[in-house]
Amino acid sequence: MTMRARNSIQSSLNFLFSSFQNIQLFFTQSIYDPVIGGILLTEAQRCYNSIAGGDVMNRILVPIDGSRCSQMAMEKAKEMAVAFGSSVVLLHVNDFYQHVSVFKMTDVEQMFMAQFDQLSKDILEDGKAFFSEIADRLETVQLEGNVANRIIEYANDNKFDMVIMGSRGKTGSLKFLVGGVAHKVALNVEASILLVR
Repeated sequence: MTMRARNSIQSSLNFLFSSFQNIQLFFTQSIYDPVIGGILLTEAQRCYNSIAGGDVMNRILVPIDGSRCSQMAMEKAKEMAVAFGSSVVLLHVNDFYQHVSVFKMTDVEQMFMAQFDQLSKDILEDGKAFFSEIADRLETVQLEGNVANRIIEYANDNKFDMVIMGSRGKTGSLKFLVGGVAHKVALNVEASILLVR
């Protein structure tokens, strides 16, 4: 790695780490305290040092739902993708299907299903526009089902280096400490995870 490239990466990392009060880093191999809602700073520093030392951040998964936290997660992911030349996968999970039977849907349910499908497409299209700068390294994926479970399955099956997501979703719920989507994902993905709040 050239000195110029290393300086560029170091500069980006300094920026990310200086705003640590706005993010939380979780690692599958670290001890997580759900009451505190975070990990020891030494673990965050270890990750920082590891990346600054030249470890490659090739693939980043960004689950999105159109929320403000989701937008902030995309901003962090874009910063890292530009700094490291990483590829990014935007994932949106449509959970409408888990609430209805696709074999016995009423006309109203079918109408809602169509609206949710369109909303999913719109969310991913907005994400694509946001990442236009790295369009050649961007992929979008739409799945259906339980949001947390689908994110975990997709992340673990596709071997990402990092997952970046909002700590709360579209509902604005503060369920993070008591089993919300971000909490469940943080405890079950194999990759490092950065939660933006």
